Amino acid sequence: MRTVLQNIAICLSFFMMLSCGRTLGPDDDNDGLSNRQEERCGTDPKNPDTDKDGIPDGADSTPLGGSLLLFVGGGPVYKGAQGLCSDVFARPQTSENKPISGEAQFVSFRADKGIVEYLGETGTGVYQAKVCSSVQQDIVVVARYDNPSDIFDAVERSILLSLQEGSMPQPGLNTSGLSGKVKGFLRVFALDGDTTGYKTIKPRPFKDALVVVNAHGNILVSHTSEDGVVEFKDPSLYPPIDVTVGAKGFRFVSYLGVEAQNVAIPMMPLDPLPSERETKTGTVEGRVIGFFGEVEGIERFPQKGSILGCDESTEIPIAIVKAALRNVPLSSISMGDILEDPLDPTSMLPVPANLVIPYEQDENTWHFLLRDVPEGVHLVFALAGTTKCLPQAMKNPYALYFTPRAFGMERVEVVGGKTTSVEIKLEIDLRPDPAQSVKVYLGNLPDDPDTGKPLPNGLAFGVVDTGGEGYLFVTVDTSFNHKPFENPIFVRFPDPKNPVFKRLGIDPLYMAVGLAGREAYLGADPPGISTPVRPGVSPGDIVHLDSKDVWCAVPQILHPAPPKRQDMPLDTLSPEEFEGRIEWKPTESEPKPDLYVARINYLLPAPKNPLLGDPHASVGGPESHCLWEIFLPPQRSSVELPAKPEGADVWPVLKNPAPSMGDTPQKYDENTIEIELNAYTLGAHNKPFDYNQDFEYYDLNVHALCVSQDSFPVRVKE
Repeated sequence: MRTVLQNIAICLSFFMMLSCGRTLGPDDDNDGLSNRQEERCGTDPKNPDTDKDGIPDGADSTPLGGSLLLFVGGGPVYKGAQGLCSDVFARPQTSENKPISGEAQFVSFRADKGIVEYLGETGTGVYQAKVCSSVQQDIVVVARYDNPSDIFDAVERSILLSLQEGSMPQPGLNTSGLSGKVKGFLRVFALDGDTTGYKTIKPRPFKDALVVVNAHGNILVSHTSEDGVVEFKDPSLYPPIDVTVGAKGFRFVSYLGVEAQNVAIPMMPLDPLPSERETKTGTVEGRVIGFFGEVEGIERFPQKGSILGCDESTEIPIAIVKAALRNVPLSSISMGDILEDPLDPTSMLPVPANLVIPYEQDENTWHFLLRDVPEGVHLVFALAGTTKCLPQAMKNPYALYFTPRAFGMERVEVVGGKTTSVEIKLEIDLRPDPAQSVKVYLGNLPDDPDTGKPLPNGLAFGVVDTGGEGYLFVTVDTSFNHKPFENPIFVRFPDPKNPVFKRLGIDPLYMAVGLAGREAYLGADPPGISTPVRPGVSPGDIVHLDSKDVWCAVPQILHPAPPKRQDMPLDTLSPEEFEGRIEWKPTESEPKPDLYVARINYLLPAPKNPLLGDPHASVGGPESHCLWEIFLPPQRSSVELPAKPEGADVWPVLKNPAPSMGDTPQKYDENTIEIELNAYTLGAHNKPFDYNQDFEYYDLNVHALCVSQDSFPVRVKE
């Protein structure tokens, strides 16, 4: 039997004869080789492309495919320092489909136009080049592998790159089609956070962001270009590395233990300080209509009893008005996120400003007020229903009674320092209907590591992901906290074909969310929660959140030690000072975390709650405002905050920029911050989790199976 090498040598001699015009007989498959030549070469005389590489046998230097296979693929187009760029990947393999690794010098790339930069082997058996062009154009790129042990054994493949309309990737690690491992080369993108996470809007670049890379003790410092990207080339760049990105006035983000070649960071502005809110935030005021039959298709709301009533017959119309929660992790959802500061904090019944309690004869009671809304375009929604025992809910947010009946929303542009008016019509029916609902079974809540007993409070939320504009609540069900309780909880979502969604251009994703929390303290719901999430639900689905293995264990922070929290004010400090290190106990129970996220926050006190007559009583809990977000792979059980390197022009200051030491329910001085630890189990909604490949920042919500969180205030060591 002839060897492949002998066949190729024979074919080469025929090619030489063909070039002199010699006729060698009939060619049944019209591939440029006669039947006799194909017989001698070992190719198929009835198949014009024996090795199926797209090249006719007569024009193929290796018509049998040699002993090699070569696969070539291109990545997405992005804006780089050299114009529009795309990555090209070549994967040579043996005829037995085994990858060929460690032979970067025998792989080459060329192109008919543009600039080609060879980056070498960036993954096992994966060789990469970057192709750029200063103008939009199509470029043919050819990848070639030459077998070092056989001069006749080479293979080429080509790919057409269309370098048109370059865009930035979504935030995360190796997202939007980018791939590869860091191996002497790293690319970091900074993105305008207000343009990320949308289905229809492309992320915009953020220039001059500080980028710090810790590559095994070698610190690399640079800034992103006008196009929002910076590239590093250094032999110290091999897995794992740590990447930190930030800018003055923006939240810092660190990804630790990174193997991915491409890191993209959303640049989120720091929340406006109280002293800045007059110019950096606006007010939304308006009214909600539809309680009394004035909107077609929405039945008149029942109205029975008194606002102070708590008997079975009491039904008081009510609406909760909110701006859609954007860039907020679901682990941060609490009752404090739902109710806002009261209009009159001195009232004996301090009704939150975003709570509408309408009376038909007094249209002034149909009004709401949203204060301190960040500048920009927001979806403002009204979730309306009936309630009772409102004073009881002011004492304990988990005791709220609420039955949804209707929903409305509008898109509003908010301008800093100004008031925007809007009328929200309740146009979407949410009346209880088991046939159009998701059945949620709630129970077997996880244990509180502080007490060793199950968390006492449970909630079920219906949440709508709007595809980039934030999250909407369509159900807040507290029935688990009222005895007797019976499963299931019926969570009704809006009809996705409702004209309101079409008018606003929203393609909704429905999420059934549970929450388990600690005992309320004087009107506030404290940190320490577990939140299972089931994205992509539809009417008729059954969601079981009633077994221990669906609830993430609440993280147990060991250092700094948590304060004693039972029946203690929410501003009680850790007994240990914070010197930049956080340690926690690894989670041993299922589901185990896929990812940890630590956050460094500052705290603002909640409004006073005069109803309870206690100086520590508040309406909801204190506000957390993130300064720094740190992503950690699951094998980690501690983190040391990266130190400011030489050459860095800005770095997070671990101080409270808005001390509150006056007549407030909680008091935080300038040296008090909050440490927060979140544990995520990911992989929901048909997207397996891989920290280093196609891990998007927004997977924390849309593809989370479960999230848990704990936090407490600490004093920073001087």
